[in-house]
Amino acid sequence: TSSLDGAVFGQPLVYDGRVIAATENNSVYGLDAHDGHVLWHFNAGPPLTNVVAQTGCGNIDPLGITSTAVIDTASGEVFVVAEIADAHLVVHHELIGLDANTGMEEMTVNADPPAATQNPLHIQQRAGLALGNGRVYIGFGGLSGDCGAYHGWLMSTTESGANKIAFDVTPNSSEGAIWATSGPAIDSQGNVYVSTGNPASDFGESVVKLGPTLQVLSVFNSMAPDDEDLASVGPSLLPGNKLFQTGKQHTGYVLNTNDLTTALATVPTVCSGEADGGNAYSPTLNFLFVPCGSSPISVTALDMSRNPPTIVWRNPSVNGPPILAAGELW
Repeated sequence: TSSLDGAVFGQPLVYDGRVIAATENNSVYGLDAHDGHVLWHFNAGPPLTNVVAQTGCGNIDPLGITSTAVIDTASGEVFVVAEIADAHLVVHHELIGLDANTGMEEMTVNADPPAATQNPLHIQQRAGLALGNGRVYIGFGGLSGDCGAYHGWLMSTTESGANKIAFDVTPNSSEGAIWATSGPAIDSQGNVYVSTGNPASDFGESVVKLGPTLQVLSVFNSMAPDDEDLASVGPSLLPGNKLFQTGKQHTGYVLNTNDLTTALATVPTVCSGEADGGNAYSPTLNFLFVPCGSSPISVTALDMSRNPPTIVWRNPSVNGPPILAAGELW
């Protein structure tokens, strides 16, 4: 057990005998994986506090580092995004690269969308970070309650912080959050896949395939009504050029990554309520395990070798997104 300085919302990462954990106080810790003592500690700056009073809504306070970090294991660098309070009603989001062994800062760059179209106060960086093509990919959505004017965004910079680029989910409307905690998925060709929230206009309520520099390549639009976000779970890439997506709608979709336009198969009632978080996939069984935020909270196991996939079992005694480790489902 190790006492940190704030709530931990992002998944801790394990690397080279260290557990890397980040907090809503904008701290990053390197803990010894054997006994939990602090090897290093880095603080990015003050988080946003009194969140509802300053933004109009939200359910995390203080609001600092919320998303799951990502590590480049080749260079030993860990990347985090911190929401930093600059003044009353003024924040920015900073992408920071740290040496995973020592905690020394190696890069830092503003990760916000273009200022002309987005006030950073009204977006939240909840989606897990993704690494590919020598770039870091960063998803943004709104705060809980959808207060303030915001768009869903996918931002990206090189690992050195150069060449920042942006994809706006709703260029002709608003909202369309990229908010699933599991974050974007990246295939072996370097294409990036994101799921988005409401509305169904523009690229909302969709799975979007983007090139490495965020050009749109293919789109599946679920045309979901109201707040039935397809984005509550991130896309899961599967063998055979397939992708699985579900969300608040209860329905699962099997898509062809070469052409997302039309679903190959649908699975009704994957969850009795909304799916929430990130899936786990077993290539040995060809099973996909989906976290369901319904009551009771449960995990659904899907046999992906069937067409359409079939539900093999549900376990109602679990809480949180599953992972596979040491041949077991946790």
